[in-house]
Amino acid sequence: MKLISYVTNINENYIETKKNKICLLEVTPINFLLRSIREQRIILEAYKSFIKQCEFDIQFFIQTTKVNIDEHIEKIKTCLKFEPEICEMAEDYMQFLERFSNDRRSVARRFFIVIENNDESKIQKISQGLKACGNNVKVCTKEECKEILKECYKNFDSYTNHDVEDTQDEILKIYPFYFEDTNPNFLKINNRYIGTLIVNDYAKEMQEAFLNKILMQDINLTCSMFYERLPTSEVLKKITYSIGNAGSEIKTTNENQSDAEILGSTYSDAKYIRKKIQLEQEKLYNLYMYFSVCSDTKEGLEKDLQKLEAVLNGVGLVTRRGIFRQKETFEATMPLLKQVEELKKFNKRNVLSDGLCATYPFISNELYDENGVLVGASDMDKSLVMIDRFDTKKYKNSNMCVIGTSGSGKSYFTKLMILRNRYLNVAQYIIDPEREYLKVCKNLKGSLINFEDGKIINVLDIREFSDDGDGRLFAK
Repeated sequence: MKLISYVTNINENYIETKKNKICLLEVTPINFLLRSIREQRIILEAYKSFIKQCEFDIQFFIQTTKVNIDEHIEKIKTCLKFEPEICEMAEDYMQFLERFSNDRRSVARRFFIVIENNDESKIQKISQGLKACGNNVKVCTKEECKEILKECYKNFDSYTNHDVEDTQDEILKIYPFYFEDTNPNFLKINNRYIGTLIVNDYAKEMQEAFLNKILMQDINLTCSMFYERLPTSEVLKKITYSIGNAGSEIKTTNENQSDAEILGSTYSDAKYIRKKIQLEQEKLYNLYMYFSVCSDTKEGLEKDLQKLEAVLNGVGLVTRRGIFRQKETFEATMPLLKQVEELKKFNKRNVLSDGLCATYPFISNELYDENGVLVGASDMDKSLVMIDRFDTKKYKNSNMCVIGTSGSGKSYFTKLMILRNRYLNVAQYIIDPEREYLKVCKNLKGSLINFEDGKIINVLDIREFSDDGDGRLFAK
């Protein structure tokens, strides 16, 4: 169990490891691609300011998981277990969900920041900096930290698998009951296969928000990025020394044309970095990036790794597999702020804060709520759009406006939403002056209140009372 012994305890709002205490922050993403070019520039400039303000090391941890529509279908069946007539009506919807999801990829993304110590000043800097980008930040609770680590360790099995009788040591609940690292090409944790990739080089110019193309792939993927800030004074000394050496070599070199071009490029790059640091107050960072892929079979893992490698190469990232370094690379993809020196030596790349803007990670095109109803498919990536308007943790309110020309399907869409919410046992009230929903109400076993018969509902009327013994009355 050397893999998991690094975590020693999970407290409220922070995780204890053998080396330090770390704090896990969850970040709400934005749909970056829906913004105008001007808005995108503003967001990236705000992100650049955020990076400069943070004088401490940061890890960005991103989870993407393929949506399992079977779980949603099972939930509908559970909700309608004692209503066979309604369940029969929902059968067409469940079959449609299966067909619709087979033709479309859909993933759910979660974004986290990991920092050392539960420092209020650091948390405030991160929260204020990302708020300017449109992202909200919250500190993960003890239970949330447990669930995140449990999912990272691929531990979806019962606690009884660990043969633990004393529940006092709750940290054991996140541990996998099986771990194997004997194969240099993958890890096996519980019944799942894990493969890792290390990014060891980048294109000289990267496209803005390039991570979005990677994270939209329909594979179970974890991405980990580390920003390690370098001291400006030491950086300037080294750059000035490099400029002097390169300049003298250019003057005295008698080598071929290609060597002269390489020296000239190194010389101009060093001068450019020094100018950026001295005149534009840029900061220099070491950037590290890792990926891990999870699959139920070895064949599926190889297929997903090849797919991810192709996408990474397409956006300008040069990668290598973590062969004979699977365990260390996997640990680097955990939200534990941990990297071993062997990986850092050949993986680090120097990037200015201006260039780090391209790695802005908090982007999500998906609209998928676990308890939502199917609305359609996204035009951007053809992923499923399932919305739970009544999720008060995610949305400020449940209001919705349906707009369209006559005959465009407004009423049809509204009736679909009523049906699909009913399948999840959501209580709904319809004001229907045109008597358009009488048939829907009847088929769904609803109650009809006819105001034409003189019936009146007074929302301020108190019908039943409860005396709490203190002389105060409450409406039931």
